[in-house]
Amino acid sequence: MKTYEQPVVVMSDDMSESIFAASGSIATATCWSVSVQSVQDWNGASHVYEMHLVHSSAVSHFSESCTVQYTFGAPVVSAYAEGSGNYEVSVSGNIVTVRRIHHANGEYSGDTVTYKVFVNAADQASTIALGAPSPVILNCEKTGTPNYPNID
Repeated sequence: MKTYEQPVVVMSDDMSESIFAASGSIATATCWSVSVQSVQDWNGASHVYEMHLVHSSAVSHFSESCTVQYTFGAPVVSAYAEGSGNYEVSVSGNIVTVRRIHHANGEYSGDTVTYKVFVNAADQASTIALGAPSPVILNCEKTGTPNYPNID
């Protein structure tokens, strides 16, 4: 694809055809947004980041878990997470993946979740210099039936 072309959607009551349109880029649609803040560059062992997730108030479902991938500018040796909830944390090169289990009821509420991730690079200087990572929400495991408001 050399240039982006806006897809055109045509609706007709006479036809029963479904077509999925894609632009030139890949994006993950999600009900969560995430922000990251470095809260302590060295606590004697790790660089500490605070992760803040917000559930969209436009959708309604129970969110059993949310997986977020954080990409750092340098290799990470180890990481762990703390806060309310259970966490599964994995490290691969400069990527830290955190899955937070059993955390939110997204009933149009804009629920928020905050937790800390403790990250270690090869040595103290590298750990301090990590800087803020780029976060991407990989998925939200949903349960329950969406509850959409009545529209008159």
